[in-house]
Amino acid sequence: MGTVLAYMAQRFHYDVTRLEASRGQVIGYSEDRRVEADFESNHLSGTALALYPDHYSLGVKGNFFPHQVTAIRDILAELQGVVRWGGDTESPKESVFFIDVPPGSAKLAQVAETLRQWSVTPGKGAGTQIIEDPKRITAAKKLTGIQTA
Repeated sequence: MGTVLAYMAQRFHYDVTRLEASRGQVIGYSEDRRVEADFESNHLSGTALALYPDHYSLGVKGNFFPHQVTAIRDILAELQGVVRWGGDTESPKESVFFIDVPPGSAKLAQVAETLRQWSVTPGKGAGTQIIEDPKRITAAKKLTGIQTA
């Protein structure tokens, strides 16, 4: 899970907006049991990531420009749907990304292994994507239809 969520943060940094300590928090695991939405409890198990949570209020959508949403959708598709965006939940919180497969998922293990291989292969992984590629856009739209249904 850590490999997948770290990659999510890395791609977010490269393709959506820079992650900078001066702008706010990045939260993974948390022992804080206070949650505003059910999916936020995933922080208790270390299966969620919140990027600048104070900047994106619960229930508010539209915090990102269209090109940023395209990048987010591309990242989720690249991760083959094992991560879901809090912006697509019934009570949206656009700062949150969480693992969306059951514990022990073979798909999660497969995606994590692919990411580990990319990390040691020149020209692969974060920073190498062309998110405007029609195939990538099609894959992202297909996954969006599944995750928002």
